[in-house]
This record gives sequence, C-alpha cells and structure tokens, in this order.
Amino acid sequence: MDDLVNYYSVVDEIPFDFSRRRMSVILEDGNDKRQLITKGAVEEIVKLCRYIDRNGEVFELNDEIRKEAMEVYSRAQS
Repeated sequence: MDDLVNYYSVVDEIPFDFSRRRMSVILEDGNDKRQLITKGAVEEIVKLCRYIDRNGEVFELNDEIRKEAMEVYSRAQS
C-alpha cells in the first residue's frame, strides 16, 4: 500500500455532493498519466459510464450490460 501512496499524487478532488451522490479524485502517476477515481451511488455511476473493460477488452456500455451490472450489484447487496 505504501508503494501506491508514493507512486500517485493527488491533482484535484471533487468532494462528495449529495445531489451528484458521488465524490472523485484525480491522481497522477510518475509518468504524468492522470486517472479519475470515483466512488458513490452505483446506480448514478453506471448511468454515467460509457465503456466497460472486461478481461482487457473495452466494450461500449449498452442498456443490456447496465442491467446486468445492476443485477450483480443487487445480488451482492442481499
């Protein structure tokens, strides 16, 4: 875990917002690559996503995959 903390630096942070139902952090690695990490209400995040990475392959996120994701989430909550 210490390696991760030392490898990434926080560039910016969007605090939790009750209307957005999520918070985000922008991280930068040692190679100047930036990533946005978001956590929050799953249903809100799934609505915003456009692509999914499954086993190294990137697919456009369609309604069928969104439904499947929400079903998996619901089962995990039970």
